[in-house]
Amino acid sequence: MTRLPFAACSSPSLGDLRSDRAIFLRPRLLRSCDKYWHSKPGRFDGRGKKGREGMLQRVITPPGTENAEIGHQKVQDAMRPFYPRFSDQEYERRRQAVREEMAKQDLSCLVMYSSGYCVGNQKNLHYLTNLISYLPAYLVFPLEGEPTLYMMIYSFIPGGRAISNLDDVRWSLGADGPAARIKELGLENTKIGLVGEDILSSSVPHDHFEYLAGDAPNAIFENFTFTMHSLMKIPSTEELEWYKKGAAYSDLGVAALFDAAEPGVTDNQLYAQIQQAYMSQPNGVFYFTWMGSTPMADPACSYPFGLPSGRTLQKGDIILTEISGAYHGYAGQIMRPVMLGKPPPLYQDLFDLAEEVYFGVREVLKPGNTPRDVLKVSQKILDAGYSTQCPTIHGWGQRII
Repeated sequence: MTRLPFAACSSPSLGDLRSDRAIFLRPRLLRSCDKYWHSKPGRFDGRGKKGREGMLQRVITPPGTENAEIGHQKVQDAMRPFYPRFSDQEYERRRQAVREEMAKQDLSCLVMYSSGYCVGNQKNLHYLTNLISYLPAYLVFPLEGEPTLYMMIYSFIPGGRAISNLDDVRWSLGADGPAARIKELGLENTKIGLVGEDILSSSVPHDHFEYLAGDAPNAIFENFTFTMHSLMKIPSTEELEWYKKGAAYSDLGVAALFDAAEPGVTDNQLYAQIQQAYMSQPNGVFYFTWMGSTPMADPACSYPFGLPSGRTLQKGDIILTEISGAYHGYAGQIMRPVMLGKPPPLYQDLFDLAEEVYFGVREVLKPGNTPRDVLKVSQKILDAGYSTQCPTIHGWGQRII
């Protein structure tokens, strides 16, 4: 590996750097890109290799070479067999269902965006491509022809090809890759569907949309996220098997919590035990672990937190949890309180009431009933003088439905 001084990185000879060497860029160089960006009004979109995106392209884009393609193909051939995937028939069923809806709305293609961190943020891309990535990605899915997957970091291309079910995996900085692909397909004057990560974030980032719209000014963009959402509500037989594995992995996380929870242990240590329990299983994938602890004598936690606090557990604490372990993106979800000591009367009353509502809701979850039947049961919580922080129930797929 080679560490280059700032002077070398900023010199005109940058394009002559060898592509087979790793380069550490000093923060000062990227700050200079920001300075360039802000000092040139109207050049945000990076067209013509101007603006921040254009500057970063010149700085961090490895040159595409024949050797790189050979290396990417080798990774794909070697690693793809290790990642689980559904049958070809299952993926074809999904593609056909999506394209039938696209045809109804007169859409020539979809531009599908996913963000990173939580696997559920990528459920739409995962549904069609099998991809799991902890950074944003794009999929261009035409009504006819093969789709193209875009990774936001060049070095993620080999992993994307190994994990996904696609061979056409490219690099894109922001939306420039999808925009170029739209033109490559000759669809810049057609109606195009946009798909966000889910119904809570139902479109692409605004600056990406501006780039897409500016690059294809005659195109008409419509939101397709809610249609994708409706197509995924009822899982197939193959999907149900993966959900069962995700549920079993979530149970392992709860069992690990029960074993590890004791006074003197920190939240971070509990997180580690929970996630090790299911991520050590075949194709176990981090989904999320939410957990919070507080003294039952003076509670200050009504809902578990998404990040460990480092708090040390004490006798008399209650630990609130929401745990989702996943099998390659298909997760279960389970919420269980753990008490370090005998619960005081208030908590015993809360638990008894919650248990009554839980089994009451199970009784009304049947075909023909409506959400009002659930509300009638959960009304007992309000009638007893308590309030709730969360909904009594919600649907569950690759994310909340």
